Amino acid sequence: MRTVFLTGNLGKDAELKTGKSGKPYLSFSVGSTERKYDGTKETVWINCTMPGGEKLHPYLTKGTKVAIVGKPNEKNGDDGKPVHYLTVNEIDLQGSDQKKEQPQAMKEAAKKLQKVGFKPADDDDEPPF
Repeated sequence: MRTVFLTGNLGKDAELKTGKSGKPYLSFSVGSTERKYDGTKETVWINCTMPGGEKLHPYLTKGTKVAIVGKPNEKNGDDGKPVHYLTVNEIDLQGSDQKKEQPQAMKEAAKKLQKVGFKPADDDDEPPF
């Protein structure tokens, strides 16, 4: 099973939608900024869906910092081209004070990843390159 862990900020308010099956789901995008070696920054936007989420909907507003765990998926868009998105299994709201809350969220996310079989590399290991 492929699992993705992502932290970032919501680009706009989450939308509560109804799928073809009649079941509700949330749709939102998360921007994650990476600082490159040359000092420049690059933001990657990931489209996300989350089954259900009616109770969480009011809290997923533009700029909210989140940590999510999900499964990458692909579907055909209206133009027939593949559209990539992430189906969210778990989401943690980070609040506005990211410097205090992020380390704890990272520890909790690491525990969740270990439960699904992810094993972090030892600090003593040499890089694979």
